[in-house]
Amino acid sequence: MATARICFAILAHNHRAGLEDMIANFRTAAPDEEIVVYNGGSDFDLDGLDVEVCPTSRPLRYSGTARFHAEIMTWLAGRSRLPEYVVTLEPDMMIARRGFADFLDATMGDAAYLGTRFHRVKDGWWDNPIGRRARWKWAEGWRELIGTPGPYHAFNPGQVFRREYVTKFAALPHVDRIIARAEASRLRAIDEVIYPSLAAGLGCRPMANPGSRAITLKWYPPARIADFLADESVFLVHRVSTDLGAADRRMIHDALAGRLGPVSAYDARHVPSDPWSQTKILTERFFRRRWLDITTALLPEVPRA
Repeated sequence: MATARICFAILAHNHRAGLEDMIANFRTAAPDEEIVVYNGGSDFDLDGLDVEVCPTSRPLRYSGTARFHAEIMTWLAGRSRLPEYVVTLEPDMMIARRGFADFLDATMGDAAYLGTRFHRVKDGWWDNPIGRRARWKWAEGWRELIGTPGPYHAFNPGQVFRREYVTKFAALPHVDRIIARAEASRLRAIDEVIYPSLAAGLGCRPMANPGSRAITLKWYPPARIADFLADESVFLVHRVSTDLGAADRRMIHDALAGRLGPVSAYDARHVPSDPWSQTKILTERFFRRRWLDITTALLPEVPRA
């Protein structure tokens, strides 16, 4: 077996069958690379998976996964050999094609961090809501901890940390303070700001993933999956259905096996597409975001003891 250039680190909470399917998918597309798992579930049995489990794993809350990235990097940095890339993954992801390590070599150049839609959070209302709320609170403590005048943002799934980033992060004397503040913070999904901002603060020459369009909060119908499979910049896909028989999963498995059928051979039942479902999703998202905006603006970021 060739020496691994990538370590894929999967955050797992539950759904053993889905995790097994994900591991099989990544081993098919990247057989020479390493896979490890962080067990973020409260009672999730990982025995028999034939993967290493991060020894400091503990239950994590939804949208509170800053510890996952930190403990994965600290653990891997302390081992005898650290691969060139560490890629952090959520459990509802798949890899669509082979050759990811070569793609990262060619795409990243000397960049030591690659994130989905990575960008500096701009002034004003219209930036990403997670980044926008972090900007409102940046001067309350994050500026000192991270070392940047303002925040940067990247969507959480599929962050790529080069060896340089991992070693610089593990050497920080205040990692525990960063994680403690993240876990005390009212800011939802603050890890989407911490690690991109540290990439800038640590001088890691961050960049955006050119395949970012395949990493969103949506489920994709067969035509969209076919579009991704034809795009050589797309490797990681989020999100995929937790139903192992859903068309999105089957299409990616079939493509890797060389048996991909026409789009018409796959149904779109895994995608909520009826008007009521779409209206419900958009309405709930709108009001949830407005509520988070209001509470962030009015309350201190860290609740007072």
